[in-house]
Amino acid sequence: MSDKDDNTHQLEEAESAAPGSNVQDWSDSEERALVMRIDWHVLPVLCVVFALSLLDRTNISSAYIAGMAQDLELTIGKFVDWLTADRCAHEVFPGAVFIISSWYRTYETARRVSIFYMASLFASGFGGIIAYGLSLIRVGDGIYRQGWRWIFIIEGAVTIAAGLVAIFTLGQFPEKASWLSSREKQIAMTRIAYQHGGREYEHITFKQSLLYLMDWKLGVYALQYFICASSVYSLAFFMPIILREGMGFSYALAQVLTSPPYLVAVVLSLSMAWLSDKFRVRWVVLCVQSVTAIIGLLITLYAVPPGVRYFGTFLAVFGTQANVPATLAYGQNQTAQPTRKGVVSAAMIAVGAAGGVTGSTIFRSQDAPMYLPGMWSTITMQMLYTVGTFCMSMYLRHRNRLADEGQVSELEGVEGFRYAP
Repeated sequence: MSDKDDNTHQLEEAESAAPGSNVQDWSDSEERALVMRIDWHVLPVLCVVFALSLLDRTNISSAYIAGMAQDLELTIGKFVDWLTADRCAHEVFPGAVFIISSWYRTYETARRVSIFYMASLFASGFGGIIAYGLSLIRVGDGIYRQGWRWIFIIEGAVTIAAGLVAIFTLGQFPEKASWLSSREKQIAMTRIAYQHGGREYEHITFKQSLLYLMDWKLGVYALQYFICASSVYSLAFFMPIILREGMGFSYALAQVLTSPPYLVAVVLSLSMAWLSDKFRVRWVVLCVQSVTAIIGLLITLYAVPPGVRYFGTFLAVFGTQANVPATLAYGQNQTAQPTRKGVVSAAMIAVGAAGGVTGSTIFRSQDAPMYLPGMWSTITMQMLYTVGTFCMSMYLRHRNRLADEGQVSELEGVEGFRYAP
């Protein structure tokens, strides 16, 4: 039997376990072993690639305070142009979330997305320290004696190498994974067949894409991610500058102090993701995290002692960073069909890129050292996020109730599917 025929046979078996049949011919221990194997094949490559992407995204601000501003005579306005170009060139995360959602059940995704994102964030949390070390490199008497250049050279070279390796090592969709046996493929596809309506991912037409994009709920998910991206990258881009110019820390200390808030955010975010999956609730976690971000930003903005203001960055970084994986998991969890999941991810990529550009432009040089317009723009967006997420989740709960009562035949065109608000 050819690979294509084998995959077709496995898909037919998975479809027989779609809504209405509830077939499970494997033990819990067998499923746990398979999930663990999937974890070790899918997540590590995504973690490495995205960690390097995060380092590349934020190394401009590290280089800026390491001497790039003086050597290139950059004002904040010119610096923003660099950030805009950099932001548009990198967007890995939503695509990775789409891959993860193709392997795991609805209430398995939040933990995996957070593990993936936070493992990457943990590595990039050392970005300031790494940048400081690289900035000390001196070669020759020319431009390569300028240490900030080595931040780009070395980190860029490592990212290129990792990208080439990922082409050959990144796991495919379950039905095409060569590292799974036929039995494992059948289990992997059947596990997710119920929520996907027993469907395999198919390439959709342009007309179908437009039809999916007209769903108003997708606009809400995209707006949520726009706010997350804008808030995260505004803090990532400008926190070293705020620490040095706004709080008066030295160059070396400002670089080093950018790392601890991100490392703490890793622990807290993973804990919240575990709670979200454990108790099967999304909106409470999302809103708590956005409110925490608001409190942290207000402390950073209005507290007087530098130590207290620095504590505010811990809350702000946790609240904004934790909602990035949680929001993308939220959008995927409300989408049943694999083809729609692809469109949701693509829409979030596009809108998230715009959010990143926005985040890189709202902190202006004339607003130093408080950066009031930038800070209040971020706070206002977090308020909008909190209200919007609550309202959307209440609507989804109402739709679930109608489906449970038989007043609606099916949700998202898939029998038995329920939203995960």
